Amino acid sequence: MTIHHNPLTWPQYLHVKLGEECGELAQCAGKGLCFGIEDVNPNSGNPNWHDTRSEANDVNTVLRMIGYATKINLLGDWANGASDNKAMLLKEARLVFHAQWALKRGTLVLNEDERKYFDIILSEHAEYLKNFKHPDEILKKDDESSVILDKR
Repeated sequence: MTIHHNPLTWPQYLHVKLGEECGELAQCAGKGLCFGIEDVNPNSGNPNWHDTRSEANDVNTVLRMIGYATKINLLGDWANGASDNKAMLLKEARLVFHAQWALKRGTLVLNEDERKYFDIILSEHAEYLKNFKHPDEILKKDDESSVILDKR
C-alpha cells in the first residue's frame, strides 16, 4: 500500500525547519539558564554560550533562506550587517521597559551595571515608550474608572 502525502512547498518546508531551529535555540537558552552560560555541554563539548550562538545562527540562516524563497526579507536591516537597526533598538527598549515590571514584582534582580544599562535605554527611548503601560498602571486606570462610575 502506498501512502500519499500532502507535499510541502519549499517555503512551507523552510518554515517547518524554522520551527525546529527555534526549538533548538530555546533548548540552548534553557541549558544556559539551568547550568550557566559558561558551563560545558557534555554532548557537544562546547560552553552553553557557544551552542546558543550556533543555534541563533541556524535560525538566522533559515530566516534568510525563507527570504530568498519568498522574496521577503525577514531579517530586515540586520541582513545587511546592521547590528543596531531601528527594529532591534525598539525591541530592546520594549524588553527593558517590560522587565521593569519583573523588577517591581521582585522576580528580577539587577546589578549596578545592569541598572545603568536600563536607565540609558529607558532615557534614550522615553518618547517611544510613553505609550506603553505596566499592569499596575492599567489596573490603576481601571480602578479610577470604577470609582468614577460608582460616584454617578
